Amino acid sequence: MRILRLLKIPGMTIGFVAGAIVGALAAFVGAPTGYIIVAALGLGIPLAIFGILYDALLDAGKLNFGYAAPSALYGVLTFPVARLVQELLLTAIFGQGITLQQEANVLQFLVYQGIMGFGYGIGFLMIHNQIIEMSAWRQYRKHVKEEGGSQQPQAAEKQA
Repeated sequence: MRILRLLKIPGMTIGFVAGAIVGALAAFVGAPTGYIIVAALGLGIPLAIFGILYDALLDAGKLNFGYAAPSALYGVLTFPVARLVQELLLTAIFGQGITLQQEANVLQFLVYQGIMGFGYGIGFLMIHNQIIEMSAWRQYRKHVKEEGGSQQPQAAEKQA
């Protein structure tokens, strides 16, 4: 089970780092400390959860490793949800989000965030591939290829 836990780390890490970047940008423009924390965690935690889900889908064979189209589509579907959670948290706590009040309605907000999610999905894939090459996934993928792709991840654990 150790390898299975390690396999979920790349997507989770990317999500948290994306949230930390948002927090750093909020700090750069002089936002209050509480706002920085909520903005960073409000985006970072949902993106980390979606990153774990992405890795679980890779592990289950539902997504193929390294393909741009599925990753971009995944970003288009998940990034707007994460941004909506962030906006709702900021609005609930501080009475003002980042952009949702400026949009005419939630649908326009989600469509725009879906467009941004396309870029996030491609960037996520590029960073994910780099992390994967340095992690336990490399050994796991090699093992699966040698076994003909039919082995479950638990077999890789026995070898490690």
